[in-house]
This record gives sequence, structure tokens and C-alpha cells, in this order.
Amino acid sequence: VDLCVERDIAKSGTIAQLVDRLLRWKENRSEDSDDSEEASPPARRRALSECSYESDTSTEDESPEAREPGESFRKKMHPDKVWAFRDGKDIYTGASKSHTKEYQVDHVIEIQVCKRAWEDLHYPNTRGQSAAADIINMVNNFNVTTKEINNYKHYPIQEFLKDQRRPLSEYVQVSKYWESTTNQSVWRKIEKAMKNSYADLKRETDRRQDEAEIFKLLRFVGQLEVMMRKMKVLH
Repeated sequence: VDLCVERDIAKSGTIAQLVDRLLRWKENRSEDSDDSEEASPPARRRALSECSYESDTSTEDESPEAREPGESFRKKMHPDKVWAFRDGKDIYTGASKSHTKEYQVDHVIEIQVCKRAWEDLHYPNTRGQSAAADIINMVNNFNVTTKEINNYKHYPIQEFLKDQRRPLSEYVQVSKYWESTTNQSVWRKIEKAMKNSYADLKRETDRRQDEAEIFKLLRFVGQLEVMMRKMKVLH
């Protein structure tokens, strides 16, 4: 029954609300059953079955590299696959593939943001991190843009992550590159793309079914939301 309650909590509410509700529920559960023992594996599997929720018995990677937080997020995506998904356009500039020179494949929500969100949770590298890496490396979190834009996009986000005290726009404003009207328009499209990618990550998280990963994955996406609200990309 407890597992069914966890599953119901995981399927309801926004990500931020979910984290609070889940922690409160686990606190109350702990107070009510301090002396109780964990359900035996057969009983646990039966409970999961009653919730239409399958357990996964595979083991976690225990290598030293795997246990280091934030080191397994980046995955490559072939540019042709991204061009096809984006209908042959750079979503930051609107330019077609033929008009985009020296292009690079870019994570819309950057890997540096995802690493920091994971590290802020103080989790080791577990199957939860593997699931997080899967969703941030979906094709809808990629864009193909110029090398120049990709480089200048990186800087204000990097500066924001040093203290997270000011909106991302303030770090953009101090960069001469983003001063021009044309580039300001590009930056607005970048922020819109980040918002849309976050919505896609959230939807993908809602579809996940694996008990071993879902709670850490939900907290990860919740932490991303917290950071993007600090950026003022989400309002």
C-alpha cells in the first residue's frame, strides 16, 4: 500500500510541489512506523504489481568514476538528427542549415546547469543520474547554431552559476556581444527555447515508470526548475 501511495504522489502536482509533498509524506511515514521493518522483496514486488508498477532488479554501476557526481551527463547528438527535428532551422536565429556556417550542436539547457542541479542534490552517480542524463540528452534539448552564438551563450550562464543571486539577464547585459538589437532578439529566442526544453523534460519525467529512478529524477527536475526561476527564465 505504501508503494501505491508513493506512486500516486509521484503522478500528481507540479515538480516543485511534488518534492515538498513527497518529503512530508515520508516524514510522516517514518514517525508512524519507526519500529517497522522494510517489506520483504516478495511483498514489495506484490505491492508494486498491485500499483501496475514494475520493479527493476538491475544493479547500479559502482565504479569510482560512476560514483563521482555530475560526470556522466554529456552525450553526443548527430547534427543531422537535430536539423531534422528542428525542421532545418536554427531555433535561436531562424537561419536555415545552408545559411548557418561553422555550426555546432548545442544543449539548449546547458550541461553545466544540469551538472550543478544534480550536485546541489548531493547524490552520487546512480541510476537516477543515468535517467537524468537520458532526458537532458533527448533531441528536443538540442539545437544546431553557430559556433559564435554557442560560445557567447555559455558565458552568462557560467557567470550566473557562480552565485545564482541575480537574474540571468543581468549577466547577459554586461556582455558587449549581446548589446545589439539583433543579438538581443537572439537571446530572447534562447530563453524561449530553454523554457520549452524544460517543459519537454518535465513531460518526459512524468512518463517514467522505474521506481529505482523516479524520485531522484523528480527531485533533479525540481532543482532545475528552482535554478531556472532564479535565472528568471521561468516565472
